[in-house]
Amino acid sequence: MKKRTDSRNRPSYLRWCYECNVPLLRKKCDLCGGKGIAVAISSPGDARPALEEDRLLTVRTISEEYGPQIKRAIKGKTIILNKAPGIDRTDEVIIDGIKIGILEFDIFEKKFRFIPSIEGCAAFDRFTKRKIMVKGGLKGHLKGKHLSYDDIIIPKGQVFEAGDYAILLFPDGNIGKGILKDGFQHSEKAVKILDMTKEDVCFSKITNPMEKIIKANRGHLNIIEKEASDFIKETIEAAGKPVNVAFSGGKDSLVILELVKGVTPRSETIFIDTGLEFPETVAYVGMMQKKTKKKIRCVRSTKDLLTEAEVFGPPAKDYRWCCKTHKLAPVAEYIGLNYPDGCLTFEGKRRYESFSRALSRRVDNNPFVPGQTSAYPILEWRSLEVWLFIFSKGLRYNSLYDKGFERIGCWMCPAGLDSEFEKAKELHPEKHRKFYKFLLGWADSRDLGKKYVRLGFWRWKSYPKKMLEIARDKEINLVPHVKGSEYSVSSVSGVVPCHDRKFSIEAVLNGIKDFERLGNVLNVLGSVSYSKDMGALRFKSSGCDVSVFASGHIMIKSDSKADAKRALIETVRTIIRFETCNMCGICARKCERKAISVVDEKIHIGASCTHCGKCNRSCQTYTYSEKVVDMSRVKKV
Repeated sequence: MKKRTDSRNRPSYLRWCYECNVPLLRKKCDLCGGKGIAVAISSPGDARPALEEDRLLTVRTISEEYGPQIKRAIKGKTIILNKAPGIDRTDEVIIDGIKIGILEFDIFEKKFRFIPSIEGCAAFDRFTKRKIMVKGGLKGHLKGKHLSYDDIIIPKGQVFEAGDYAILLFPDGNIGKGILKDGFQHSEKAVKILDMTKEDVCFSKITNPMEKIIKANRGHLNIIEKEASDFIKETIEAAGKPVNVAFSGGKDSLVILELVKGVTPRSETIFIDTGLEFPETVAYVGMMQKKTKKKIRCVRSTKDLLTEAEVFGPPAKDYRWCCKTHKLAPVAEYIGLNYPDGCLTFEGKRRYESFSRALSRRVDNNPFVPGQTSAYPILEWRSLEVWLFIFSKGLRYNSLYDKGFERIGCWMCPAGLDSEFEKAKELHPEKHRKFYKFLLGWADSRDLGKKYVRLGFWRWKSYPKKMLEIARDKEINLVPHVKGSEYSVSSVSGVVPCHDRKFSIEAVLNGIKDFERLGNVLNVLGSVSYSKDMGALRFKSSGCDVSVFASGHIMIKSDSKADAKRALIETVRTIIRFETCNMCGICARKCERKAISVVDEKIHIGASCTHCGKCNRSCQTYTYSEKVVDMSRVKKV
């Protein structure tokens, strides 16, 4: 089976055949036989075609800024969008192989704006009156310099504001891109020249409908389809397990469904209804079941997001506890009951989707679902490859893509974009109202304020640099002030030597609610001796003596400084794991010795536990425990 180049090592560009005016997935155009020219795009280079709503949005946003003539010039053309770095949705816009600018969502104004590139300025010049004339007499290298208000002429009827991007027309015929500065009407630095070009940039007169683009890329589509199908066949033979397809209702899993169908008729299709799916997605899955005349097994979560969020807080990009409670738990239960000897699941994961997925192996064992081997046939595919495959096969896709969603998941997913959250508000106002009301209440109880919610800070536990800059600029508090039930490590002693030649470290964990229960569950770390009268429990873990008291005081003694510190971190994280446990049951299914059971609706650790720690590693509550309690004081010791 032919190996494909690792996507992480690929340069970020899109090839374009200007002779046929089509984007290419490889160097050669299958229509004319010519070679495509590379168009540089932002990493990771996961370009996609603009579908119905995105086409309308792009054309509308550009024409509102630069006039109706541009609308007529680009109407009917295939538009390619490519994700670029930004605070929220930020897409490079490519038309006729010209990267004309950036379409971005403004989280403050809650609307889209278009920022032209220098190529876009040159292409727009002949269609728009919205430009600024630059007077003569300027000398030297102008890029990066400022123009005074006396150096420019704003045409009658054109109104500019500070922060607007402007097309600059120079006397020698050069085209420039500029930005108007604050107080530009009375300033020596009215306009900053960002870029300049002498190039004559024109939109193509050659049409490029989707059927033509598919024909131009037919050879490449055949190659990647065969490679993926061969991978599926070989993986099935190697695994020797029952086969199923994880169908999310999104474009990538649709491709997997079609590919697996072409290889084997003996596979089950599983859809996980998290209870947070868009109604459109649930309806689409139902439609697919009727269309394919094949049963799609719907596995439903019984958890309620807002009830869970009262304990965990809102889910975040780096704190996605909801995936465990609403997705992993029900699928682990279903597979445990229906595939006792394990299964092989084909999924639509792609490297280009995120940095974490870029590191994925093509075949892997799911650490959260015992017995499930996951395989990713289209791991190396780009979004444009996915869409051209779908169009070439005439596959029916989820209608949400035509409504402006780039990815399909839970309607309030924190990994989504604020622009998509606004779109969800438009489509399902009642769902949005309930969740937004919770967010406001949660933020208010922590003195975080309405701006914290409105600008989307709830989506992170650890904030990216750009969000920190916004918080400083807008004076938004990011430090929660909670009364009562929050967990915290209030004091930590240094690792100090003891008289018995051991080392000790001590800390206080505030917020423990059920100390008596810890007498059982901490057996996952070591055999616990529990004294109810003394309010203390003790155990030995990895050579360390651990004592935990009802006051929250934790004391560790060890032969090694490093081991003492490690044991303290492990103990705190394990306590948080069981304190915030929501009974998903993944740990019970993961335990090979059947030492974990449910007693009185609580996890119980039995005598057969060997303290191997596998249940901790399989638990997302444990994984995210450091999002619940700040461990920085411990780690600094």
